[in-house]
Amino acid sequence: MTRWLLGLALAGAGLLCFSQGARANAFDISPVTVTLSPQTSSAMVTLTNRAPEVLRFHVSAYAWDQKPNGEMILNPTNDVVFFPAMLTLNPKETRNLRIGVQAKPGAVEKTYRVFVQELPPPVTSQKPGSVRVLTKTGIPVFLLPATAAAKPVLTDLAVKESKLTFNLKNTGNKHLRMQKLVVKLLDAGKLLYSKELDPWYVLAGGTRNYALDLPADACKAQKTVQIELESDQGAATASLADARCAP
Repeated sequence: MTRWLLGLALAGAGLLCFSQGARANAFDISPVTVTLSPQTSSAMVTLTNRAPEVLRFHVSAYAWDQKPNGEMILNPTNDVVFFPAMLTLNPKETRNLRIGVQAKPGAVEKTYRVFVQELPPPVTSQKPGSVRVLTKTGIPVFLLPATAAAKPVLTDLAVKESKLTFNLKNTGNKHLRMQKLVVKLLDAGKLLYSKELDPWYVLAGGTRNYALDLPADACKAQKTVQIELESDQGAATASLADARCAP
């Protein structure tokens, strides 16, 4: 009897499809991000079937916001239009998906997610006992304002006992895509500890909150906490002196 497992790859670029046999890279989506503007109201995304079997997909769209911990907030929207809503791709076939936004650009960037959901193939085409992960891939869609800029600001650094907390604010009117975010503990310039955090988006006007447990030995010895950020909109740094952890 066939068993179906549903896997959600919401980051947009993670396309994970597996069965009892190798099934990695079952399909490709390109590009994985869509940026629209007052001059460009629609774009084309290409889906390519890399698998030896027929693949089917369903398309849906949502308005996208974020919680301070980075969790996505998705709400149904009629702003985004796409065609077709259902796709069937034969082995090695490529098809286009057109994505557009009906809403007019505002003073702040509008953000959406278009999801391409792989559907189960006909039961008759499956081998008994097979196990497959079906992929749901989220494509970020950005509608830029006429004048757009993002600005990363690191604020509110604090150490309490052995926990570091800080905020990353995007004070601009378009999204910020982090490329690298590193926490360092230093003593007179000597590096005691370094940890790279998972980078992601901070949407226009948004704030991302971070909390990190520091290792006890480095935490007690360190005198300076340093945060280093690299993003598609430039770099930012912040530091906190005399920030020893509680004994």
